[in-house]
Amino acid sequence: MTHEPSREASFLKTVSVLYVEDNPDIRNQLAQFLRRRVGALYLAENGQEGLEVFLARQPDIVVTDVLMPVMDGLKMAEGIKAHNEDTPIIVTTAFNEQDYFLRAIDIGVDKYVLKPVDTGQLLKVVLKSAHALRQQRELESRNAFIRYILDVNPNFVVILDRERKPEYINRTFLAFLGFDSLETMQQTQACVDDFITRVDGTPFSAGGDRQLWSAHVTAHPDQEHVFYLKSPRSGDTRAYVVNCIHFPELDKYIFSFADVTRMEWEKAALERQALTDSLTGIHNREKFDETLAQEVERARRYGTPLSLIMFDIDHFKQVNDVHGHQVGDMVLINLAQAVSAHIRENDIFARWGGEEFMILAPGIPKDSAAQLAEKLRDMVAKTDFPVSRRITISLGVAQFQDEDTPRSLAKRVDDALYKAKHGGRNRVETI
Repeated sequence: MTHEPSREASFLKTVSVLYVEDNPDIRNQLAQFLRRRVGALYLAENGQEGLEVFLARQPDIVVTDVLMPVMDGLKMAEGIKAHNEDTPIIVTTAFNEQDYFLRAIDIGVDKYVLKPVDTGQLLKVVLKSAHALRQQRELESRNAFIRYILDVNPNFVVILDRERKPEYINRTFLAFLGFDSLETMQQTQACVDDFITRVDGTPFSAGGDRQLWSAHVTAHPDQEHVFYLKSPRSGDTRAYVVNCIHFPELDKYIFSFADVTRMEWEKAALERQALTDSLTGIHNREKFDETLAQEVERARRYGTPLSLIMFDIDHFKQVNDVHGHQVGDMVLINLAQAVSAHIRENDIFARWGGEEFMILAPGIPKDSAAQLAEKLRDMVAKTDFPVSRRITISLGVAQFQDEDTPRSLAKRVDDALYKAKHGGRNRVETI
């Protein structure tokens, strides 16, 4: 009596089988046996008919004789494997020649049963094929489940193969990039690099290199990487923290992009707030000191000119005393706006303290800086401010020298301003 494992026997009830046999007596006998045990049974009388039934019905398992008219079983098996190489094929045969078995192996026949067919042996072989089929379906179900989880994940997920080519991009990321599938994206020869604008605070350009972004992340695995990506659909640019996991045994890389746009905005706002003068909106002294040190080092290294302008408002105490501090604040705000409109984009303008201001002018010598200072002095003198009289400023100009430090340069420009104040005010002095 044949023992059928309950789990496999139960699974067999969900399986469809194609049985191909040209001998009607054998076909009817085994068909009756199989029909009681499988979910669906399809019959054919020769290889040609069997191939047609397979293409129409797509059965899970094929059981076939070898010697048949029109098309033999191995030829049919070859056609089936060409269409779906994973379909298990069981051959019933009386052959035991080496050439036959070698051909069967080349085609990819999974198992064979010698004739005359023992139904118990046939069932055992079918159950083994069903077991492999069940494992394959369970694996496919698990993969589909994992894929679904990844697809609906709000984070962007990318899997790269050993050649750093995309093997999978989840739907969330594809939608952001403007594609409905990875295949569509690959057809356009688009790459993730094409949508990256900044990496770790630096403008990003992949040039001719594909997947350069992944090389950057894997080259610095212990760092937190922030990527800015621009959506081609919305035009929005968002920030993402990118993490990577490498699976050496699979030789695959999984990258996760977590949206931190709000955090980056808040961080940038806090940084701006910390380095911005709250009244005038220009740089504060902390930011200016930081930039001055950088520019002094650059001027020393490359031998480029660097000039510094310092100015303050003449008799500003009288403005506060006569008109009040609220009017005085408006004067400072209007002055900062007027000066900002008359300096270069790469000049660094900051409130030094009270009514004192600094302008750091990289790349220009003292004479040019003095001309700029004179232009600003004349502009301010002709500008209407919210007070009953004109406002004037006194300015000092100094140029970086090889022996200068940031502190000594600031001290020399302060001396130049002191000279302008004591020389009659509303004037420019250089040192």
